[in-house]
Amino acid sequence: MRSILVANLLIIVFSLWINNGKAQNIIVLQPGPEAGKDARVWSLAPDSNFGAYEFTKANAWTWGGTFGIERTYLQFNLDIIPDSAIIIDARLSLYYHNLPGNPEQTHSGDNSLLIQRVTSQWDEYGVNWNNQPSVTENNMLVVPPSAGPQSDYLDLNVTGMIQDMVNDAENSFGFLIKILKEELYRRVGLSSSDHPVSDKWPKLVITLDCEPPTAGFEIFEDELCFTLTDTSLNATEWLWDFGDGYSSCLQNPVHCYAQEGVYYLCLIASNECGADTLCEIVRPELTSVNEYIAPESLSVFPNPAHDKAYIRFHQSEALRLNYEILDISGRRVASGILHRLPDYTENSLDVSGFLPGIYFVLPDPAGGFRPARLIVY
Repeated sequence: MRSILVANLLIIVFSLWINNGKAQNIIVLQPGPEAGKDARVWSLAPDSNFGAYEFTKANAWTWGGTFGIERTYLQFNLDIIPDSAIIIDARLSLYYHNLPGNPEQTHSGDNSLLIQRVTSQWDEYGVNWNNQPSVTENNMLVVPPSAGPQSDYLDLNVTGMIQDMVNDAENSFGFLIKILKEELYRRVGLSSSDHPVSDKWPKLVITLDCEPPTAGFEIFEDELCFTLTDTSLNATEWLWDFGDGYSSCLQNPVHCYAQEGVYYLCLIASNECGADTLCEIVRPELTSVNEYIAPESLSVFPNPAHDKAYIRFHQSEALRLNYEILDISGRRVASGILHRLPDYTENSLDVSGFLPGIYFVLPDPAGGFRPARLIVY
């Protein structure tokens, strides 16, 4: 029920850029049967759940002469909204169900509504009258009586409640919709997210103000391997293009180039308000023997390797070193501990499961060690 399908959840985001560099985003949420969450509770069936009906109600009526009350719980998934977002405007639209054969479900009486923020969790197929979640009166909304027996409730201003939901997400679980004065013969009949007509599903339109990101990064170069540290502002997603056909979505990746050269390295930093790109030219190169003499060194053999390789380290006071193996994209494929022993059999590495290609052995701490290159065929 909670999976998000395109056919059953409409999320439309419009970005309106303004001169001060900020963006106003308009988010439209109108979930259907697969992703929608709403349920009705009824005082005359206090242990029963009504989460799979095509309509919901706010109602104070009689059934066979016995007075009863119905209320509706409704929740939208607000995960798309950044925690730091400022809600400029939020409008809730509720639609008359217009189902044939139910003339008794029309709006009726002095049916002013009260909409409140729910502050405890509830289950769409478990909530009932006896286990209703808690609510708060903060920023609650009173809605005037319906304009007619089958009228829609359009663009109800729930800005304050939505801002509260963003600010206090751990204690926010949607709306309670009920009759303001739950007295005889007052009713509102509404469509649920299970209604057969998608235009009738409850809809929430949110306009928010948030900061677009500014891309930034720092580079630590060690011959062919680059450690990249993200310094972007306001970013929530990262896409690195290393310029050699490889990329990464990690925030702080390590990338080793297969060979020397000149590459165009780019970071696309993004959030819900937009994206920013920063590129730099990098020149990975191996240090020649005459220019660089490693005080400590790694040995990897046989190289190329097919099923098994061995790793040794020399000229170190350490008895052992941690190490990791990175593929050409910077993804860690193996790790372990190296022992400084005359007999190197204890430092064997099974590469039978590695894809053919170039890998890099990186010791930790790196110290004066040069990363060793391993070719697997």
